[in-house]
Amino acid sequence: MKHSVLYEEEIRAACQAVTVTDRSLMGRLRIAGRDRLDFLQRMSTNDMSRLTPGQGCVTVLTTAIGRIVDRLTVYAEAETLLALTSEGQAELVRRWLSRHIFFMDQVTLTDETETTGLLALYGPRAGELVQAALGVDATALPRYAWQRTFWNGAEVTIAATEALTPLALLSQSSGRGGMGDESGAFYLIAPAEVVPGLWARLLDAGASLGVRPMGEEAYEALRIAAGQPRFGRELSEEYIPLEAGLWDAVSFSKGCYIGQEIIARMESRGKQARQLVGLRLAALPPAGEVILQASGQRIGRLTSVARLPEGVVGLGYVRTAYATPGTPLSAVAAGQEIAAEISFVVGSSPLAG
Repeated sequence: MKHSVLYEEEIRAACQAVTVTDRSLMGRLRIAGRDRLDFLQRMSTNDMSRLTPGQGCVTVLTTAIGRIVDRLTVYAEAETLLALTSEGQAELVRRWLSRHIFFMDQVTLTDETETTGLLALYGPRAGELVQAALGVDATALPRYAWQRTFWNGAEVTIAATEALTPLALLSQSSGRGGMGDESGAFYLIAPAEVVPGLWARLLDAGASLGVRPMGEEAYEALRIAAGQPRFGRELSEEYIPLEAGLWDAVSFSKGCYIGQEIIARMESRGKQARQLVGLRLAALPPAGEVILQASGQRIGRLTSVARLPEGVVGLGYVRTAYATPGTPLSAVAAGQEIAAEISFVVGSSPLAG
């Protein structure tokens, strides 16, 4: 597959300047009520009790057997929480949470996905773009922290998030990947009716910074290279958070939550059967299921793949015994065998590398 000049410009801007992309398909749920933090504390994997207004974190909703329902990014406000879901999962998450609200809980859930929009800025000059477009210095915001401003009379939330740093090609020293912060990344959340104007404002204010709009194809390639798992690919009820490298979203010192026993047992015994890894491939496999092999033996499968200007990158699950950077593999699909190599292990598992 040969990509267009525009695609390559989008990739280059995300790595060297700044891009703007519409991520409004991510769900936005407002959680209110006195018991909101206690509720998420017992529903998800991270320690929500430590959050104060202006802070945020990632956490995972899991089933009773520790399988992934969805990964959430939660931003704490003075009276409410804003939970971002995966693309298209707002209603599923709302229903899941609603089923677990007890009679005495003071918790309400409001789906704001249709009434708001979400634009994402990626690249080393993302902070400069926020300053140029909105007059706010967001460069000092720690990851998952947020602040609010106004633009054209509308309230805009500026929230720091994970960068799209292409670790599969650019970081070979540590052997670890995923959720890198070598570059900037911000979400801008605003009322839906002002989002088109805000988009235009970002492109106009960022012209001198080299800003480019980024489409879905370029975003997908960069999130694969950055080791960021996506719902429906690397995240589903087939997997446990630790297998997906979501160690930063799990607390091992908090109280009980749904699925805790399975996840705690996996961590204490060091018994991960598989791990999510980043891959470099010699060529793009044909469409369909792609099996990962080592010495002719099946050890996992490819979950995502894309071509960057520098080469083909992928994500996949492999048996933990093979999850070491530099391990040679082969990707097998439709009778073709393509050389591959593990470039990094997603997350910060103590079993990795």
